[in-house]
Order: sequence, then C-alpha cells, then structure tokens
Amino acid sequence: MNRRTAPRVGFLFGAGVSLAAGMPSTQDLTDLVVEGRVARAGDSHYYLTAERSAGARPESIDYISLVITLVDALRTEVDAFYSRYPARRANYEDIYYLAVQIADAMSGEYENPALRLLADRLTPVVAPFYSSLQPPNTSEEMLLDAGNETVRYVEDVVWRSLARRPTDADTMSVAVEAVEDEELEGVDCFTLNHDVVLEQRLRRDSIPFVDGFADPVGSICRWNLDSLQHPNARTRVVKLHGSIDWCFYGGYGLARTIDGDLYHVSLPDGSYDPRSWGEGHPALLCGTFNKMLEYLRSPFLDLHLVFREALGSIRLLVVSGYGFGDKGVNSRLWEWMSGGADRRMIVVHADAEALARGARGLIRKSWDQWGQAGRLLCVPKWFEEATWKEIKGAAAL
Repeated sequence: MNRRTAPRVGFLFGAGVSLAAGMPSTQDLTDLVVEGRVARAGDSHYYLTAERSAGARPESIDYISLVITLVDALRTEVDAFYSRYPARRANYEDIYYLAVQIADAMSGEYENPALRLLADRLTPVVAPFYSSLQPPNTSEEMLLDAGNETVRYVEDVVWRSLARRPTDADTMSVAVEAVEDEELEGVDCFTLNHDVVLEQRLRRDSIPFVDGFADPVGSICRWNLDSLQHPNARTRVVKLHGSIDWCFYGGYGLARTIDGDLYHVSLPDGSYDPRSWGEGHPALLCGTFNKMLEYLRSPFLDLHLVFREALGSIRLLVVSGYGFGDKGVNSRLWEWMSGGADRRMIVVHADAEALARGARGLIRKSWDQWGQAGRLLCVPKWFEEATWKEIKGAAAL
C-alpha cells in the first residue's frame, strides 16, 4: 500500500465479531433480561445468579418482581409496535429505550407528551408493588422509580454478562494482522462493543495501543483524551459506546480499571483510596435512539468527535459484526462515503445481502449505489474466518 494515498486503515466493529469469543449475542442478553434470574444487593444493583434472591424485606418493595413485570409489559409494547415486521422482535435494547423514556419523562428531564397513554397503561401494572407505602406514591413517582430501577437492572445484567473471559481471543486476528502490516501507517479500531475481547488480544500479543486513558496509577487509568488525538499513535481503540471496565469515580472522574474491581481504586502501594467510590457499574451505552442524546455528553461526545475526525484521514474502512442499526453511526458512515470517490468500505459478513436488507434506511438505500461504483465490497465470511491478506486483496491495495 502507498502511504501517500492511504496512510491509515479503519475498522468498525459491532457485537457480531465477539460471538466466536464466547460473548453473548443480543438474543442471549435479551433472554437473560427477560428471565430475571438475579439477586438484588444492598447497593441497589443486580447480580447474576441461578436463583433469585430471597425477595423483599417486610414493608419494602420487591424490586426483582417489579422489574421483571415491567420488562414483560415493555416487551409486549415493543412487539405490538413491530407486529407488521414478522422478523423483528423486542430485544433488551428496545426494552431499555422505553424504560429510559419513562424515567426521563416522569423526572422532567425530557418531556414527552406521547408517553401519556403508555403511562396510563403502565400505572396499574406497577401500582401493586407500591401499595404498602405510606403515604401512597403518585403515578408519576411510581413510574419514575420503576423506570429507573429497570434501567439499572438491564445495565447490570448486560455488563455482568459481558464481563466473562473470552474463550478465543484469536477472533481478532485480522485486526492484529493489519496492525502488524508495515505498509500501513496506522490502524484505527472503532468499536460499538462493551466487551474487552479486542483489547485483551492486543495486550496478549504485546501490541501497544491508545484508548483515551493515561498510564496506570494503582489499579486505574484516568481518562486522557489527548492520547487519542496524538499524531504518532499507530494503533487506536475508540469505544464509541463505552466499556465494561470504565467507571466514573468521585475522586477521579472517568477511569478504566485494570484489575476488574469497579468498586475500589487501589493505590500504587496496594491500599484502597476512600475517594474512589463510583457508581458501581460501568460507563456504557445501552438502548436504541436514546444513545443519540448520550452522544452529546462527555466522554461520548469526545469519542464521536475523534471518530469523525479520524475518518477524514482514512480511505479504507473495514466493517464487521455491525448491523447498521445505529442512526448516529450510520450518519457518520454516510457522510464519510459521500466525502470522496476514493473512499471504500469493505464489509466482512457471511450473508451480506441479508445484512443490507436489515440495515437502516440511510445505508440500505445507498448500498447498491456504492456497490455498483466499486466503493462497497464484501468478503463473504465471518470475521474470525477472514484474513487481512484477503481483505487487502479485495480492496486491491
């Protein structure tokens, strides 16, 4: 490859690339959310377990039963909406999106008059769980509490499920081969995944990369956007939806843990810093269209600005594991593809036709046009089966 014409290559990863490493699929996570086999601890967070916890204390709310009941009601609403599309069923992100909207509307964060009828239907669903409270809660108070509780529940089930150790980090061999390609000036890995499959593979192979965090101090690395903007960074990992090892801490702000303990920060001498208590769960984005609002907040605003700026110096973008369902990300891709005839996208997917049919409108409508122009090419394999050599060959680099 000529460095003057294509100095950097980009990858865009979705959850599909991690399936072969043993990470749960969207359907797996949905099943876990619906089943509700969890325990709720004193910190108000939920923990995965084969059996439910013993239930509520006397005169308190049975939150596990509450969230499972509300999840089921929200799933019913989503399925009714998508009844015209037989292949489309409610998933955990749809459920989360509705729960966020309810909580935001009831709190006044984002007024939404369209939710009035839904609120009327849900009030009698959640009211029995609050019947013992004195004085009784208003419908708005009940829905606010139930919505927030469901948001926390879904987040906890998702991140704890994704925190499992990858069974096969070799699923990222293509990315490693590209990083090791001396003809490339650099590689940018943009990922929508919360898991750490990619990072673990890079570390296993002793490949240095920057991810927006500073060097370790004790058990954490503090947020440092400058590292992602450094012109000499050969390999960058940009996690557009956050990560299971990111957490906000009272004394440090956003940080990445290096020992897996989100609840404490250990100092270089091994002691714990009492200022370190965080929210108790990672900084990551769940849901569907609610993500657009989160893209306007730090650190996600910063990450998306890095994404947009980085695309400006990339002529080849390799996409895999992504269903083209995120309207914000799709807008960036469409904008990038419209910015020059020399920009090409290679999609690594075993059934690209099905992928195109399921993509959102902006990408679906442009798919054939880009393909006919030779600017969108497909490698008909799953990502773990492909090689950088054949991707590079398909792009005629």
